[in-house]
Amino acid sequence: MLHWGFSLLIIAVVWFIVYLIGRYLKVDERFDWTLGPLFLLMRTKRFNKIITRIAKKYARFWRVFGNISIFFGLLMTLASIGLLVFSLVNFFIPVIPGADGPTVGLIIPGVTISFRTFMFLIIPIILTMIPHELAHGVVSHADGVELKSTGLAFFAIFFGAFVELDEEDLIKSSF
Repeated sequence: MLHWGFSLLIIAVVWFIVYLIGRYLKVDERFDWTLGPLFLLMRTKRFNKIITRIAKKYARFWRVFGNISIFFGLLMTLASIGLLVFSLVNFFIPVIPGADGPTVGLIIPGVTISFRTFMFLIIPIILTMIPHELAHGVVSHADGVELKSTGLAFFAIFFGAFVELDEEDLIKSSF
């Protein structure tokens, strides 16, 4: 595994190059992207029609699905907090001395895991993010909230996806 200082240097150099290229190509103006020294938000409206079509076709199903998802989301949040508390307690006060318990840690490429291992993690992360954000967009649109855009977000070594909702529609909605 690479030394963490060298990993941070690689990340900084890559972001410096991305920043320079982005400024040179004027991605802020041409594509409505937001570019900063360590972050990039890539917005697009290409998927809005697909999300709208899916949401309109089975609107009632998506509203029920969204309401059920709130319950399961809360349940999973409570379970995650419970596991985190258990892990932290077990870390400081081992339940069984000498036995390795569950551990909690950050996944930082080049620091806590190798870049090679991280490359294997990208595929499942992307396969999880796409339907997750698609569901946000479909359920929101089924509830009458229009979408502004969908996109990808990059911050230092982290990445994600998002669905940007129309704030006026969100305020007017019956949530």
